[in-house]
Amino acid sequence: SGISLDNAFMEQRGLAHDRRWMVVDDSGQFMTQRTCPSMALINTELVGQTLTLNAPRMSELSLPLFPTKGESQEVEIWGDRC
Repeated sequence: SGISLDNAFMEQRGLAHDRRWMVVDDSGQFMTQRTCPSMALINTELVGQTLTLNAPRMSELSLPLFPTKGESQEVEIWGDRC
């Protein structure tokens, strides 16, 4: 679900932090609500420098808003590997 904001920062690519994340399965295939409707139950929370996701029957997942560079993973988006 979205996050209600009193104000927002615009960047060159749009709203700050908007559409900068992707959910992938264990094989690196990106997931969409179209193929996994239960994704509509995912709640998001942005506190300080942490993005937290939670949903029914799912462990809470907290991620740094600005992750350090680490190991990359190849993923597939609409049939393209990147």
